[in-house]
Amino acid sequence: MKKTIYAIASLLSVAGTIQGQTVDFGGDSYNVDNVNKFNEEGRTKSFDLTYPISEIKEITFSSNAIDFNKADKKTSGNEIRWFTFKMISNNGAVLSDFDGKISGDEISVFIPYYEGGSIKASFETKGKVFVNGIQQKSGVSGNVYNGDVEYKVVDNDGNIHTYTVKVYNSGLPIIRIDGPADMASKVWNGEYPLTMTSANGKTLAKTTAGIKPKGGQDSHTKREFNIKCSKKTAFGDMAKNKRWILLSNVDDASMLRAKVGFDLGKELTGMSWTPSSEFVEVVMGDRHLGTYLLCEQIRVSEGRVKEDAVWEITDDIEADDVWFVSDKGTKVRLVDSAEDDASKEMEKAKTAVNKFESALYGGKSFDSYIDENSFVDWIWANEICKNEHLFKKDCYFRITTDGKIAMSPIFSNEEWLGNNGQSYEGYSTINAGWCEKMMQDVDFSSAVCNRFKEIASTESVITSAIEEYKEQISLSAESDAALWHTERSLSSEASSLASWIKKRYSWLSSVSDGICKCAKADRASSNNEIKSFDIKKNSNGNALLEDYSATIANDSVKIFVPYLVDFNLKADFTVANGAKVYCNGEEIQSGKSTVYYLKPQQFKVVASNGDVRTYTVCIYNSGLPVVYLTTQGNKNITDKTTWLDNTQFTVYEADGTVNYDAAPEMAQVKGRGNSTWDATTEKRPYAVKLNKKARVLGMLEHKRWVLMANFYDATFIRNAMSNYIGKRYTNQDWVPSGYNAELVLNGVHKGNYYLCEQAKINDNRVNGEFLIEADIKAGLSNGAIEGPKSHNAFFTKDPELQQNSSDYNRVKEIIGKFESALYSGDYNTLMSMIDLESFVDWYIVKEWSRDVDGNMHTSCYFTIMEDGTIKMGPMWDFDIAWGGNPFGAMGGYNDIEGYYITTNPISQPRGNTCTSWFGEFIKMPAFKQMLKEKVLDINSHLDEILAYIDENTEYLLLSATANKVGSGSGGMFGGGMFGGGGMFGGGGGWGWPGNGQGSSSSATTPESYRKSMSDLKDFVKSRMQWFVREVNKF
Repeated sequence: MKKTIYAIASLLSVAGTIQGQTVDFGGDSYNVDNVNKFNEEGRTKSFDLTYPISEIKEITFSSNAIDFNKADKKTSGNEIRWFTFKMISNNGAVLSDFDGKISGDEISVFIPYYEGGSIKASFETKGKVFVNGIQQKSGVSGNVYNGDVEYKVVDNDGNIHTYTVKVYNSGLPIIRIDGPADMASKVWNGEYPLTMTSANGKTLAKTTAGIKPKGGQDSHTKREFNIKCSKKTAFGDMAKNKRWILLSNVDDASMLRAKVGFDLGKELTGMSWTPSSEFVEVVMGDRHLGTYLLCEQIRVSEGRVKEDAVWEITDDIEADDVWFVSDKGTKVRLVDSAEDDASKEMEKAKTAVNKFESALYGGKSFDSYIDENSFVDWIWANEICKNEHLFKKDCYFRITTDGKIAMSPIFSNEEWLGNNGQSYEGYSTINAGWCEKMMQDVDFSSAVCNRFKEIASTESVITSAIEEYKEQISLSAESDAALWHTERSLSSEASSLASWIKKRYSWLSSVSDGICKCAKADRASSNNEIKSFDIKKNSNGNALLEDYSATIANDSVKIFVPYLVDFNLKADFTVANGAKVYCNGEEIQSGKSTVYYLKPQQFKVVASNGDVRTYTVCIYNSGLPVVYLTTQGNKNITDKTTWLDNTQFTVYEADGTVNYDAAPEMAQVKGRGNSTWDATTEKRPYAVKLNKKARVLGMLEHKRWVLMANFYDATFIRNAMSNYIGKRYTNQDWVPSGYNAELVLNGVHKGNYYLCEQAKINDNRVNGEFLIEADIKAGLSNGAIEGPKSHNAFFTKDPELQQNSSDYNRVKEIIGKFESALYSGDYNTLMSMIDLESFVDWYIVKEWSRDVDGNMHTSCYFTIMEDGTIKMGPMWDFDIAWGGNPFGAMGGYNDIEGYYITTNPISQPRGNTCTSWFGEFIKMPAFKQMLKEKVLDINSHLDEILAYIDENTEYLLLSATANKVGSGSGGMFGGGMFGGGGMFGGGGGWGWPGNGQGSSSSATTPESYRKSMSDLKDFVKSRMQWFVREVNKF
């Protein structure tokens, strides 16, 4: 039997120094090099041997005396060649290998989170190594490195070489969390032991805590952590609390911005509380995570927010949040409350916000509803940092005991303060949310500009702090960069940050002077008048396609640019001699200063005598998305068959943000359509094919898209409304999605188009095997399949099938069997071949709209499924439906009463009568019964559809007035030759493009557009009334 024998050498009890090189067990001798393990407890060292206990007679220690006090003599036999602390040797005390730097007689090792415990060094040397007289074994002997440790290396001749080993950390406190670093994100994990020790190993805090990581679970990501201690705990000099945050500063190369932001907040005393923070090293489980900023979380408690609740204005509302929306639409989320039931605080906050906003936006005094000092200091804290998220998130406030809104605390400034090239010029706060309107109040704006003069000295405080913190975290930052494989020069980053802050203060100082000059009640005169105001193409890069002059009236300046997506513009203006113009305190110079016009801007004109006059300057677009389509070399799109390669296709949101950009893959474009393509060369429809599938304006990804010209539609809504009805009130498998948009083609504004999905067989589009179009207008050539009973022309659209191929013949056979059953009244066979509901749904929308092409004339699609079943749809092409046919008087196409989709198409091939399938379906009892049920159901939703038209009247009004081709306020369609003179004879909003050039006789006015939309509503309502009367006869 073998037992472990503990041979103990107590440094306190043994006389003299143990220099033993061997351990003898009854005659058997073991060299220290063969010892398996050294142990240490206090000042007692022990080593373990495994030996048959029955054979032990006695234990003796022998030592060969070495004089460690004699002078060093370096030889090749007492040199340390390398020195390291290996993870494998240190059982969790060292989490990766750390190599020592050997310089002469000094060995230095940087372990950022070393706390002073015993760790084992690995080394290579020819001699024997001693520490405090005890021989060391590489990877086995442990020592404490609280100070310098001398390593004595002795060669075979007794010569000694002394090395001084220094193990040092980053100098920051160390947070250790005994939990896995890859724990799940966004949920509270466990109750893990958590300790905080100082750089010299002193325990500063010890508790257990739940941990909630933010961000993904990827082990390669430096995440942030919320901490919820089991009891109130003080970390460093910060007050006791349960809730804390470890900020990773992962997006800040300097790692200083969050800390600097907090320091600035503390300097501005108008805010009652700003979080305290401290840099720390973080170790979680078996991983060192690097440099973090431990900071106080925003909570209602002693030492933090003193009020009963703290709130955040934010667009980021989650399902489990407690929140409300003010009467003016401000979203407010509860961050923390002193009570579990926050209903009273909710009502108190909602009342305070509503009263304040009512006064603010109602032009009344608001000072009784706010804590002005907190607002002013909060504005400057965020303005100095240039926080661009305000009133979207991280916008915190409290309600004081007397019911006033008090702003603070500030938080999350690591993204700002010049990060990622952010300019030191420009506002982020003064022109945002509530502040924009508040700054129009003379007294408040005066308080804001005067306060900046008082706090200007904070610049030196902050820049000095940056230098201090740079030195404090320099070692840690270097380690962090290596740990996360980032390129970082802390010195350079800190210098850039300090420089940015100085420039930011300088810029704010200059504009605050302007704010002070403008902080007066208006006193208008000819001495502070804007006489002219223009934005010119040559001054504004690619933003404008032509020059625009403003309408100036009643102290307002307005310019409408329907397609505008770049709102950073230079204006040319003239004012009275000696007058100066300011915007948000910054002097604006004609033709030189760039102003951001996404929102209306207040221009203050200050006369030479100091009198102020305020103009509201609005430069605005139609409010629609904008499509820029540019062919290579601006080549004209001249036909419907040739795809033009290398076409730039960019889609912008109305606010100018890019929704989709085809670059670098680019796109292809060609013409499309029938009557519209032939009617004009100025506003034609186009097909777009991307070279890579993509989502556009939120629509599901695909390569194929359509720009419908809305040429014949004075409302620009008929296609969109038809799709709206199809999606919401029918069970069609697929109905195109789309959006009205402004089109700029090769540098020319073409007007209002409908950008929509093209009908294609695809998982995100039409479900089926073959997409077929009935198009007797195209004739029976070019591979058309002739219906044996209808004599219509059917074309395989997707995929396009070769004539007489097996699939082509299969489609032909299915159509033949279908028509035979339909026209013979064999309803049992027919029902086995079709999806009846799809035919009813398609017919309802086509008949209700009285679509001129819907009687199987053209653009009438159906799908053959893999099992041969026929489904009608998708619905398509309604621009001259719904009472808007410009030829309405000739064919009765705009009549309210009477069936149309059941009638025969116009074209008659080969002398045979071409018929509509629906002339036969209307005889079918099952079709009629389902038709009646569905018409009555849709009629119950008629008010919703009429409301949809009303909403879009205002939405599309500006775009309609800017549309130069196709629709106008007069012309031949507007009560002329084809107008019919009646209510639905084309309406009063049409101008015919003479000679095929597409130029309208007069522009659409707001009044004529509203009239067109009103006529559309009347048609929708009256036609539905007819439909209901008819189906009630069944």
